[in-house]
Amino acid sequence: MKRLAAILLLLCMFCPRGAASLPEEMVSLLAKAQDHRVEADYSFSVTSGDVPVLYSGHAVFQGDRFRISGNGLEIYCDGRTISCLDFNAREAYIEDAVRIDEYIDGSIGSVRDFKSSSVSVHELSSDDSVFSVPDLDAGWVITDLR
Repeated sequence: MKRLAAILLLLCMFCPRGAASLPEEMVSLLAKAQDHRVEADYSFSVTSGDVPVLYSGHAVFQGDRFRISGNGLEIYCDGRTISCLDFNAREAYIEDAVRIDEYIDGSIGSVRDFKSSSVSVHELSSDDSVFSVPDLDAGWVITDLR
């Protein structure tokens, strides 16, 4: 269940619907991604109860599509489906992409110390392969929640 909470948290971090409560730097990146392809390394911490949890990784977003890599997870969204992959456990969760505010849960905690680096902004691209889930072999446990 902790892994699922981490996945949901990462989704909250990089989807525009939740932007009102996000750090200004993150809101700015998301705004650029509406009409550009944006890539950035990121780091932030979340406090849930008394325990700070650190996250870091790389994200690519364009409009309603994104790919987030970090803390052992890869999250792909093609605008219709969100696929969360844990390569170490060989587990995948697949679900319909819905408004991000439906994911927000008060028990997750608040985002602190968001930092982005190596930010690059590109023209929109028709190449969506970066948002496509790689082929998963029979050794994966796949939970399809659609």
